[in-house]
Parts: sequence; C-alpha cells; structure tokens
Amino acid sequence: MKKVYILILFLIVHQNCFAQRFNSLNDDQKFIDSIASIIKTTKDDSIRSLYSFKLSDLYRRNKEMQKFEYYLKIGNANSNKYDYLKDISSYYNALHHIAKGETQIFGDKISKTLNDIKKYKFKASYEMQAQIAQNLSIVKRIQDNEKESMRLLVEVGIPAALKSKNHEIISDLYKLVGIALMNIADRTKANFYLQKAVNHIEKANKSSPVLLEAKVELYIITSENLIYLNKNIEGKKYLQKAHLILNEYPNSNLNGLYYYSEGLYFHKLNNYYSALKSYEKGINNCLLNEDYQSLNRLKFVKYQALFELKKYKEAKEILLDLIKSKHLFASERKNYYKEIAKIGEETGNYKEAYLYINKYANASDSIFESQSKNKVLELESKFNKIENEKKIKELESQKQKSELVSKNNTLIHLIFGLITLILLLIVYFLWKNFNTQKLLSNEKEKNYKQNLQTLKNQKELEIIQAMIDGEELERKRIARELHDGIGSKLSALKIMLSRLSNNESHSIDHINQLIGSSINELRQIAYNLVPESLLKLGLEKALGDLCHLLHSEQVKIEFQSFGIKQEIPISNQINIYRIVQELINNALKHSRCSEILVSCSQNENTFFISVEDNGKGYNPQESESKQGLGIKNLRSRVEMLKGVYHLESNETGTYYNIELKIDS
Repeated sequence: MKKVYILILFLIVHQNCFAQRFNSLNDDQKFIDSIASIIKTTKDDSIRSLYSFKLSDLYRRNKEMQKFEYYLKIGNANSNKYDYLKDISSYYNALHHIAKGETQIFGDKISKTLNDIKKYKFKASYEMQAQIAQNLSIVKRIQDNEKESMRLLVEVGIPAALKSKNHEIISDLYKLVGIALMNIADRTKANFYLQKAVNHIEKANKSSPVLLEAKVELYIITSENLIYLNKNIEGKKYLQKAHLILNEYPNSNLNGLYYYSEGLYFHKLNNYYSALKSYEKGINNCLLNEDYQSLNRLKFVKYQALFELKKYKEAKEILLDLIKSKHLFASERKNYYKEIAKIGEETGNYKEAYLYINKYANASDSIFESQSKNKVLELESKFNKIENEKKIKELESQKQKSELVSKNNTLIHLIFGLITLILLLIVYFLWKNFNTQKLLSNEKEKNYKQNLQTLKNQKELEIIQAMIDGEELERKRIARELHDGIGSKLSALKIMLSRLSNNESHSIDHINQLIGSSINELRQIAYNLVPESLLKLGLEKALGDLCHLLHSEQVKIEFQSFGIKQEIPISNQINIYRIVQELINNALKHSRCSEILVSCSQNENTFFISVEDNGKGYNPQESESKQGLGIKNLRSRVEMLKGVYHLESNETGTYYNIELKIDS
C-alpha cells in the first residue's frame, strides 16, 4: 500500500500553501466576517495589516483569488511603518508564485523571509517561523530532497513552534513528521510523532478558524496509521472521535478521508463488504467536493477489496477507469498497469497480462527495470506456450485428476492436523495464562494484606505512643500536685507539731512519726510518677537513683552502666526508664529474690538493658495469658522503639535482655 501514500502529505495538510485540497467543515464564514469587521473598524495600522495578511491567505486557500489580492493589498499598504510586518509581507506576497507553479522561486523567497524574521523574539514571530519552515519542508519534499525536508521540520520548525507555545502549530509539525515516516513505511516511529501531535492539538484553544478541521484530520491520519500497525481497537477509537465531529458536517470534504480510514478498518478485519460500503460513501463525497486525488485513493482501495472477493471483472473496470483519470502521477498509472496484469494472471488471460506488464515495464524507472523485464519474459513464455499447454492438459487430464484428488486428501489431512495442533497450543497457552493470572492475583492479594497489616501495626504504635505520652503528662501533673500541694502541707504540719508543748510529747512523737512516714511515701509516689533526677541529671543518674531507692536490706540492687549518652531524646529516656522500672518492680513483687543486677549500656544508636534476679523463676508460656498491664506496657514500649527482648526463667532466677533502637 506504500504507493497510496506517496501523495498523502499533499492530500491532508491544511495549513500550508501546497495542499492539493483544503480540508474544511464549511463553517469559516463567521470567522471571516469577524476578521473583516476588525480590519474595517480598527484604527491601528499594525492590526489592520496583520489581519489582512491572514485573511488574504485564508481566501487563497479557498481559491477566492480576487479577495486574496484585495486583502493582500490592504496588508501591504499598512505594513510600511513596522519592521516585522514588512518582513513577513514578503512571505504573503510570495504566495503568487504558487498559483503559477513556480515552486523554486517561492521556496527561495520564503527562505529569505525566514532568515529575516529570526531576529524577532516574540510569540507571533515564532509562529511565523514554524509556518515558513513547514512550507519550505514541503518544497524540499517536492524536489525529492527528503533529508533537507525532514531537517527543516525537526531542527527549525518544531523548535520555533515550541517557543511559540502554540499547541496547534506544534501539533501540525509533529503531524508532518509522522506523515513523512508513514511515506517510508516506518509506521511505529510515525505513531510516536502522531501521538505527540494529538496531545498538543487537544491542548489547543478555540481561537483558530481551522482548529476543528485540524483535529478531525489528525484523528483520521492517526487512526489510519494504527490500523496499518494492526492496532485496530486503538484506531477505531480515533475514528469515533472524528465521527463525532463530522456528524454535524455531512458535506465536508473531510468525510472522504474519514471513509477511507473506516473502510480500511473493515478491510483489515477481512470484512470486505462493509469496507466497500465505506469506500463508496467516500467516493460520493469526493465527487461532491471535486476532490479527485482522494477520489483516486478511494477507488484504488475499492479495487483491492473487490480483488480479495475475487470479483475480477469489477476490479478491472475500476483500474481502467483510474488509468483514464487526468489527475494522476506517472507512478500511479504505472502501478495500475501492474495491477491489471495481476488480474490477467489470476483469470488466465495471459495475453492481457503480457500487454499490461509491458506497459508497466515501459513506465518503470531503472530501479524496477530488470524485475519488469523478467516478468515480461515470464508472461511472454506463458502466452506463446498456451496452445501446447491446452493439448497437454487434455492428454493428461485423467492423470492430473487422480493426482489432484490424492493431493487434496493429503492436504486436507495436513490442514486438519495443523488445525488440531493450533487448537491444542491455544488451549495450552490459555491454561498457562490462566494459571499465571491466578498466581499474580494471589500475589497481589497477599501484598495487599501485608500492606494493610503494616499500616494497622503502624497505627497501633501511634495510638500506644499517644497513650504513653498522655500517661506521662498525667504522671507529671499528679507528681507536681502531690509534691507542691499535699507534700508542702504535710511538711508544714510536721513543723507546727514539733513546736507544741512537752506535755503532749508522746502523742506528738507518734503523730510526727506518722507524718514523716507519709512524707516519705508521698515522695516515693512522686518519684515513681516523674523522677526529678531524670529531668535534671539525665538517664544514667536517674537509673542509678531508682536502683538506690528500691534497694533494701532484704533485696540488694546493683546498677552498672556503660557509655550512656546525654543526647538521647527525652521521650526515649522516659521509655527506657519505665522499662527498667517495670522489670525491677516485677522482680520485687513476684520473684522472692535477694539480689537484682541491672546493667545498661549504649553502642551508637542501640541501647542494651539487662535485668537479672536470683528468684524462684516462672514458666513464661503459662504466664503469657496472665500478663498484667505493666508487662503489656513494657512490650508496647519495646515495640515502639523497634526493639527486641529475650527472656529466660527457671528455678535459679529470671533474666531479661533487651535491645532498643534509639535516635541520638
């Protein structure tokens, strides 16, 4: 199908001056009237000049040459005071050469315009640079200079368009690159640029008179390229986008392009009858709009659908009609000769095949010459021997029939075997895919549950931390009230009692003893709630005071410390203090021990706690369900500090070893 795309660039580009057709939704009059009104009413010569140039180009593309000349004259007359407008006027004036077919002169003049306006660094200039680079690219393509054509798009046009931030112009240039790649059958790269074009056109605003036409064109081209890449579902989506717009414009010449792509979609699905219906609708639209080049494209793909349906007579009639067309390039006519020769071969009309392959060979260039000559000799040989072949066929008819039956039977068995094998392979791969999907589903579910559990644990730790923080705040408040309130009053009462008369000394001594005991007990409670030494002197001193405070004649408590740093955050210090306090209290309450050894040390961000007693021990497994709030709080504090603890207990005593992660 590459032959069909040689002219595609000139069939669909609407913003350049070389387009053989101007795609339109036939809704430009309102925009034209608004611009004409601005030109009549504005007092600013620069605005009048710029809009006149643009309107003249619009009329030129609509082939209204008198209005083109009229507004071009207004643009020239009002541009003299402005350097930029004088420079771009050379571009609009060069458009005269297009009507005369003077491609080279046009290219030279707009190339000079491009160099002249590169000095301007504003949006309108960048837009004009991109447009001129686009037209120069097409000039080079007409001159068969593909390399320079692509360079102008990629190195000049697209950078200028990106600077302008005009999404419509950027889209148009990416579209041209995509079309150029389609022409050389590199459809994968073409799709990359066409997708870029789609992304930009859908960001464009609605100020342009041809934005809607540009969208429809781009959707159709992108769809066509995707269909050739066998991405029919994606291609269908873009066709539907185009169809939603074209529904309101049934006579637009864009329908010719649309029905070509729609027919191609059905063609690729081997639904040739639906394809023929779409091609016929496109042909009718092209006749309505006198769009003869698109008409030829549609007729050719209609021929291909008929050929696939083996309707050789109708297919041949279409080719003969195409050969008569006045709107053909030599390469197209040559290709049609070759297709008629192919029909001759299929129908056994070797004389006709020989005649048209000769015409094809005569029209071919040197690249295809030797291949064509070989084809001519082959068909000539077939044509000269046709009579002899008929006689041989008559003599060997019976033998060939028996051989044919045998071959057919063998072929049927082979085909049946292949179909069976293919079905088995399909079943196997479906089963394999099902198992893979099942494993993936199970793995996803497992990962989801793990993530959910992690979040749950994290939330629980946050709640525990909040509870512990609240508990510490409450302890501080209670300690402060006990110390500052009741403690102070008891101390004052003790002093007052000591001043009473000696006659009551016995009662006073007893009261004094009770008050002293109360004060000591009150201080013990306050210290347990918030140890002052921890807040004032640090963790190491507080742990030492704790062990000293709980030391008694019945239970000796020894404290050892190594490398404990002052920089441990106060929240971590409190947690460590509470852990040690809980372990000592448990030993005092339950172990019936006479000695407790407490060892604390720090190595960088790891804190080690070891508490060992010589008590009666217990069974950790049996006590698991009977743990009190203290042990639960201890575990929560260890988990919060990302720590681990190890417990050993037997009849000789209990040993706790805890490792905590702390931030210094």
